[in-house]
Amino acid sequence: MPFLEVLTRTNNRPRMLAANQASLAAQTDPDFVQTLLVDDIGRGVEWAQENLTAYAPHLVGEFVWCLDDDDLCICPTFVAELKGIVQRAK
Repeated sequence: MPFLEVLTRTNNRPRMLAANQASLAAQTDPDFVQTLLVDDIGRGVEWAQENLTAYAPHLVGEFVWCLDDDDLCICPTFVAELKGIVQRAK
């Protein structure tokens, strides 16, 4: 089981998605998986929210983060730092 599952909602924006994926690839701790929730016909925000709910039974990460395709992870140590926070809280 990966420590973190990153859910990325995407809608036909390949350059934004590529930048999003590159920002995650820069993580110093690779203990995460990215799951793409694709809206290939542009159904909008309401559908995207419902799709998150529908996907919930299939989650594989210990923790979940929603990072849409037009967002970036600007901290390359995010996963490692989150692990540290979780360990200190135990």
